[in-house]
Amino acid sequence: HNKTQQGCFECDEGYYLNNYQCNECPETCLTCQSSTNCLSCNEHYILKDNKCIHYKEISHCISANNSVCLECEQKYKLTNDKTYSKFDYVL
Repeated sequence: HNKTQQGCFECDEGYYLNNYQCNECPETCLTCQSSTNCLSCNEHYILKDNKCIHYKEISHCISANNSVCLECEQKYKLTNDKTYSKFDYVL
């Protein structure tokens, strides 16, 4: 991170800036704006409502990467925002 006399003005990945100090992001976040606002997630986690949720906690999602669900169980498809799987009515 870069420092001035007041303190930091830029933090490494995995940290966020708060009053010129670098604080660690929550452990599931790859990058964040604050302790409660994730911007991207670690592997196997999905970004939903600024939080990183493990893909197994998302119904019918069977894999995740780059903060989105990648694959759903059979007969389910990803929503447009790729945050969860929904039943595919098309047969």
